[in-house]
Amino acid sequence: MICRTLKVSLIFSALFLGAQAHAQSLLIENVTLIDGTGAPPIKGASVLVDGDRFAAVSKGSISVPAGTQRVDGTGKFLIPGIIDSHVHIPGGRTGPGNRTLVIQPEVGIPVLEGLLYSGITTVYDSGNNAPYITKMRADERAGRIRSPRIYTTVSLIAPPEGHGCCAGGTVVYDYEDGIKKLDAIFAMKPDLLKFTRERRGMGPTARNLPLIAPDLMNKLVAYAHKKGIRTTVHVSEVALAWESMEAGTDAFAHTVYLDAANADFAKEAAEKGIIFSSTMIRIEADTSFLDEPLFIAAIPEETRTAIRESDRFNGSPFTGWLSSLRPAIMKNVKFLYDSGVIIAVGTDRSMGPMAHKEMEILVESGIPTIDAIRMGTLNAAAYIGVEDELGSIEPGKLADMVLLTADPTVNIHNSTMIESVYKGGQRIDRSTLDVPANNSWPGMAVMKGGHRGYVDTPMGQVHYRKMGEGVPVLLLHQTPWFSVQYATAMPYLAAMGLQLVAPDRPGYGFSDTPDSPPSMEDYADNLIHVLDALGYESMVVVGHHTGASVAAAFAHRHPERVNKLILHGTPLYTKDEQAQRLARPHWDRWLEKDGGHLAGRFAMRAARLPEGPGLQGVQWSTLSFFMSGETEWYGHVAAFAYDMETALKEIQVPTFIMAHRGDALYRQTARVQALRSDFVYQEFDGGYSHIMYDDPQPWAEKIGGFILNGQGD
Repeated sequence: MICRTLKVSLIFSALFLGAQAHAQSLLIENVTLIDGTGAPPIKGASVLVDGDRFAAVSKGSISVPAGTQRVDGTGKFLIPGIIDSHVHIPGGRTGPGNRTLVIQPEVGIPVLEGLLYSGITTVYDSGNNAPYITKMRADERAGRIRSPRIYTTVSLIAPPEGHGCCAGGTVVYDYEDGIKKLDAIFAMKPDLLKFTRERRGMGPTARNLPLIAPDLMNKLVAYAHKKGIRTTVHVSEVALAWESMEAGTDAFAHTVYLDAANADFAKEAAEKGIIFSSTMIRIEADTSFLDEPLFIAAIPEETRTAIRESDRFNGSPFTGWLSSLRPAIMKNVKFLYDSGVIIAVGTDRSMGPMAHKEMEILVESGIPTIDAIRMGTLNAAAYIGVEDELGSIEPGKLADMVLLTADPTVNIHNSTMIESVYKGGQRIDRSTLDVPANNSWPGMAVMKGGHRGYVDTPMGQVHYRKMGEGVPVLLLHQTPWFSVQYATAMPYLAAMGLQLVAPDRPGYGFSDTPDSPPSMEDYADNLIHVLDALGYESMVVVGHHTGASVAAAFAHRHPERVNKLILHGTPLYTKDEQAQRLARPHWDRWLEKDGGHLAGRFAMRAARLPEGPGLQGVQWSTLSFFMSGETEWYGHVAAFAYDMETALKEIQVPTFIMAHRGDALYRQTARVQALRSDFVYQEFDGGYSHIMYDDPQPWAEKIGGFILNGQGD
């Protein structure tokens, strides 16, 4: 894993730098814009990016240069890249109390890629091993690693034996010593200098920790300001926060939580423009959020298990202490917000989607969703001191943004519904990042959920998977796949109010193999027995590649059983193409002792992928091929011999033709337009044979859009 992380990161960083060198204009059009300023969403907006910065924002269309890349934002929501104002990137400290200082980029890089995968495009490291974090910052700014933008304190300032003193912190004894050490830190260019002012410490037992003397604190903060360095202070109680405000601090690294924020304190903080990093999730004792899809996708299982088993969450006294504080910090944050204090999203938890959960807790505290989004974008940028460059979608700012498929102003959890992430105007290929979603092999666990069973048909037992409630939809797979092709898309479709049935075509997956090669008509007629056994009079029928041939034949022969027809990758072959394909030899399946038969098939399928997708789909494609055995060719031959043109001409049900320009059957699919102008026809960029497995959410939204609204996108 470590070697792979470094190798892949270097490869894709080189590609990223090359892309930057040839940056082109990008237009996201007809999108609902949530710009991060707290302004109401703008529907039908256009956002133009030139190079790495926003060039124009409009409530309508924008004239753009020739060659501008266009992204259709219809039905989608654009927010600024999320900023976490309080993290500690792993890889610089280890051991009890994080007191052993190390330089291990191989530990930090997957965490940074997990943050980027989760739409976190900027972080502020609030305390670390200085040589480590400055290296990581330099590597990010040089494009040597794939990472959010990194800002850092370099080394926090603490008293002897005080909070943070011995985990990469800089201990100051007096003014002369402090000035000397601050100058050394300033030489490493801190972005925001952090002090600690904590006497109790975390946990159910108070520790009476030493503090920097108030007079010394005042002088050191003033010296930092003289050098043009803003400051933030770790606090947990109001009295010490007051002292820090009197010292002139610009921000607080936490929200006070050990006692109640009062009106005078809140008024003073608001008038001085002091920004609080929220860090509410560090008081969270419930770990159920770790089982949410984005957390599973971005955080390794071993990490999530370790979190659950830690003292913070395992029912220990620490857990009880945290639970008791949760209402208090929520009340304080809401009171400060109501008093006009600036709150910024910070987590103190350096893992993937934690900032999303932080925003959810802010909303749970009573803060409107639009303001929680501002806290996670523009306010967090202001906390770091980079609000002129980042944090909102405004002309001149760096083009960091996240395109969502659901509205976060309606439900803040929708901030996790990520379609794409952009940093500096460049789309991050999330499928190449070193996260569990791209690296793990789920095996048959991907088929969990819903119901599985068999029905008896003239072609033998047919295995099916069923999920959801609502509009009945039949999903027909390509050859040589089986119902697993739709395994990752089915939960998204089910959530849209659809009841899905995905059968394994006879001869594939877990269904029986026919005694002789079926025709396409045979496959279609056999579906009647599946629908009858499961009690469906009619269904929406969706088919992909060979499955599209079966779907078309079914709609042609049994129109009374089809409510709507959706064909993705339609095999409308010419006579010459049919003859050429029918003449192809079948793949042999001789087993090789070294497993070369598996490796050869896997490599062949992987070579056909466009740059980016993970390898889970390739694995399933390879396994499906060998599962189908010597009769794998049955489905292909039936499709090559089928008169698709006649069927399409005569189909009388509402039909949606979906074409991906990167699909192997794009040319064949595009021919349908001339054949049936009354069909709904839509084209999309990208695509390949198993896109619905590797990138299920956008695919499901297009399919669901036609089923429910008559439009595919």
